[in-house]
Amino acid sequence: INNSIETTILPPMLAKYPSVTASFEGQSKQSEKTTKSGKKVLPIIFILMIAIVTLTFRSFPQSIAIFIIIPLGIIGVGWGHFIHSEAISLLSGFGIIALIGIMVNDSLVLVGALNEFLKEGYSFENAIFEAGKSRFRPILLTSLTTVAGLGPLIMETSQQAQFLIPMAIAVAYGLIIATFTTLFLLPVLLILVNDFRRSFKFISNVISNKNIHEEVPTAEEVEPAIIEQKIFIKLNEELKKNDE
Repeated sequence: INNSIETTILPPMLAKYPSVTASFEGQSKQSEKTTKSGKKVLPIIFILMIAIVTLTFRSFPQSIAIFIIIPLGIIGVGWGHFIHSEAISLLSGFGIIALIGIMVNDSLVLVGALNEFLKEGYSFENAIFEAGKSRFRPILLTSLTTVAGLGPLIMETSQQAQFLIPMAIAVAYGLIIATFTTLFLLPVLLILVNDFRRSFKFISNVISNKNIHEEVPTAEEVEPAIIEQKIFIKLNEELKKNDE
């Protein structure tokens, strides 16, 4: 409607009455202001989030795998607004930002469990299976309780609640999709990341050693958690030798 007013109605009016000025106020102006601000701030926030996750797991590829699934959660946002016949508004955007935080948190729990199982001596395949199995219930229950808690707000018909409903829809429906992408798609992405690491390590070894018969590294050898553990063990051994 605003676009129609701006392109169809206003030009002839302003041409006929040059002294008249027009401006779009209210939610339209606030949305435009927030959008401009978001274009500056959101990229910085995402970079900081990726940096924090990377430093936590000492792995940039794992961070990328976590953030790849974020757009899939937004599918639920679209379906939720469609089901409830709600327009995607500024508050929906705030809900999406909250949804991203929840998705990243669930992903961190899963990846953290994977790294812990690897350090305990599990093979990569068993570690990722056990991580998904052990974190299935916590992630699922967290999502279900969040959606259930937002349900009354989504169904509320009072005028005061209408402004918050789009945000609640974005979080609730986005989280429904995000739960399944975290539990089922993220492990697949982590396996692909591991395959990429093995291939890259193999090619690097062949080039550096000039040996075409170089063995392909195991899935465990290329994982940052195992590499970090080996470094700590080596440092501890050197410290013991120095003490002796």
